[in-house]
Amino acid sequence: MKNWGEEIWNEKTKDHSDVGVILGTGYSVKKMNANTDKVVNTIATDFIKTLPENSKILDIGVGPAARFAIAFCSRKYNVTGVDISNEVLIRAKKNIDERKITNCLLEKHDLVEMKGHQNFDGAYCLETFFHIPAHLCLQSMKNVHDSLKPNAFFLVQFAVQDKMTLGFLAYNLFYMSVYTFISPILKILFNRKSFYTHVSRYSTQEIEDICKRSEFKIINRYNDYFLLQSNS
Repeated sequence: MKNWGEEIWNEKTKDHSDVGVILGTGYSVKKMNANTDKVVNTIATDFIKTLPENSKILDIGVGPAARFAIAFCSRKYNVTGVDISNEVLIRAKKNIDERKITNCLLEKHDLVEMKGHQNFDGAYCLETFFHIPAHLCLQSMKNVHDSLKPNAFFLVQFAVQDKMTLGFLAYNLFYMSVYTFISPILKILFNRKSFYTHVSRYSTQEIEDICKRSEFKIINRYNDYFLLQSNS
C-alpha cells in the first residue's frame, strides 16, 4: 500500500478515531478542538475578513471530523468539503448530520485531478498538502486556482523546512524507531494497525516558486500557514 493516496486514508479511517486520523495516536479530542479553535480564531482571521457574506468556500481535505467545515458553516458560510477518501466522507457526513448542519456539501475528489470552474469565493487547505507528494503539488495548486473566482483568497498550510537541524533528525529517528518496533506490538495486543503517511516538506523559496507558477501571490504568512490571492 502506498503511503499516500486514497487507499491509505480509507484504511486509516476504518481503524482509527477522528483524532487518530487527524493528529495521530495518543492525542485527545480536547487537543484537536484546541487546535481547531486556534486556527479559526487567530490564524484564519485575515482570510475570514476577505470573504463576502454567504460566501461559497472550498474545504480541501475535509477530514473525518469535518472540523473546519463545521466551524465555517457555523459562521453562515456555505462550505463544500472535498476529500479523496470515501471512508473519510462517510465519517464527515455523520459528524455534520449530528450537528444538523445544512449548509455543507461533501464531494469526493482527488485534488490532483479535480477540475475547477472558478465558482468559489475562497478556499482553505490545512495539513492536506503535507500528504500530497511533492511532484504532484504544483498541479494540485493549479487546480485550486482554477476553482476560485478571480482575486479570491486561499489559506494553505505547508510543511516548511528551510534547513536540516539535529533536532529534526533526532525526532525522525525516534519516530521511525518507535513506529518500526511498536507497530507489530499494537497489532498483536490490540489488533490495531499503524500507518506511516507521506509528508512533503518545502523550503520557503520552493513555496514561493510553487505559488508563482500556480498564479497565486503571497499576501501574508503565519509560520507554516500562507494566505494567498489568485491572480485575476
